[in-house]
Amino acid sequence: MSAMYSQEERQRLCGEICHKVANGEPLTKICEVNGMPVYSTVMKWLTEDATFSEMYARAREDQADYLADQIVAIADEPVFEPKLETEDGEDGGDAGKKARMISTLDMERRRQRIESRKWVAAKLKPRAYGDKLDLTGSLDLKLPDEQVESRLAHLLRKAGTLVAVGGAGEAEGPAQVLQHVPRDGASEA
Repeated sequence: MSAMYSQEERQRLCGEICHKVANGEPLTKICEVNGMPVYSTVMKWLTEDATFSEMYARAREDQADYLADQIVAIADEPVFEPKLETEDGEDGGDAGKKARMISTLDMERRRQRIESRKWVAAKLKPRAYGDKLDLTGSLDLKLPDEQVESRLAHLLRKAGTLVAVGGAGEAEGPAQVLQHVPRDGASEA
């Protein structure tokens, strides 16, 4: 059963949802809290309300920044647990204190936390956190004419056409292109 919200209540909830999302909370968890709209209601609001949709999109971008900050914090966690414990597991006293080294399981969990945040941040804000491809570089590749002609002829044969080209990089008269290359190797012009 879907609850009805006044316009004022709906605006307040939308603002609260966006604030929580921007601070790293998953929408599914936000919607589980008593007094918050269910997930399907939020999705409906996003399609119906352009202002909320824009606020939510901005909150998701902010969430990517929040996750990036979390990645640094997780990576910077000390290798040794800062809290010292006594042999019986209680705090205090100098006798029997020992530093516990983080186990391999803890390190794997830390790695998974970092990787999952990296993935989500890259999806939410790809310009800032996605893999970058350098498509601006120039390619100044100089090949001898014979090599270019040879490669071109190979590619044209592969494509099923044939161009008659002269030896010194110039066509002997108009180039002849075959629309069909016979299987027995005989050529038709």
